[in-house]
Amino acid sequence: MKIKANTYLLLILGLSLLLSAYTVVLSLKGVEASDGLTVTWTFVFAALVACWARVDAATQKVHRTLDFSFYFLAIWPIALPYYLVKTRGIEGLVLFFGFSILYFSPFISGLITYVYFATE
Repeated sequence: MKIKANTYLLLILGLSLLLSAYTVVLSLKGVEASDGLTVTWTFVFAALVACWARVDAATQKVHRTLDFSFYFLAIWPIALPYYLVKTRGIEGLVLFFGFSILYFSPFISGLITYVYFATE
């Protein structure tokens, strides 16, 4: 059974929303998210992006080297925009912006909640 690229995108979106809700709840209680949670989210996000890129490269018929997925796992902020611009042109930058929003949304939502609600 092959997993489609959209499945990875939905998983990234769902985990981002779930973690955003969790950081909002933590911020309302005045508690900061642990460093372990931050590191875990960074690794899980990079792993899901690597899986998505591997499946997407197969559908885009892009030549993949042996260490293709490793690049996305290790340096996704550099490898992802390069891959997206190479395969989609300028639309790839918009897609990269969307991935960036999904990555940073838990941190930003927790920060906004803390600033507006927990500092009373």
